[in-house]
Amino acid sequence: MSIVEKEEDYSDYIKHLSNMGSMYAFLSGFMFTAITLVLTRISDPTTLMAQVVLLFMAVMLNVFIFYMGFFLNEVAPLCKNRPPYSGSKSPLNIFSDVSVMLGLGVTIILLFLLWNLIYLAIVQSVLWILIVILAYRSIFRPFYKGKRNLKEDAP
Repeated sequence: MSIVEKEEDYSDYIKHLSNMGSMYAFLSGFMFTAITLVLTRISDPTTLMAQVVLLFMAVMLNVFIFYMGFFLNEVAPLCKNRPPYSGSKSPLNIFSDVSVMLGLGVTIILLFLLWNLIYLAIVQSVLWILIVILAYRSIFRPFYKGKRNLKEDAP
């Protein structure tokens, strides 16, 4: 048996994880757009029912963004030929992670504040902070510490 035959081929699994990340990116964009449309099209976004709907949409956006990051970060350790900087704490990698986390989460909070939905903005802020903590602990910290390395996980 040659070395090529002994090596495990993760290409199908990598495609699957990439598709899952892309699906959650699509759903995140859809949910962000839906929140924006509800805010701009509804006659009175301060009603209780409107705020319940917006809160549900914001929670789902948080979940979709979390899963998007999770599935996309699961791909890198499975690649055979990764450059040495791919799992490093380079300024560009950190800026990329922070910009995604802040870009969508804080934007929703600002949209709620713009429409004077103070309590909804506060609830979304708390939920967003919890998602950021969860993402840091389960996605970013293990990724940057190199704990998602197949060679380390192998028996």
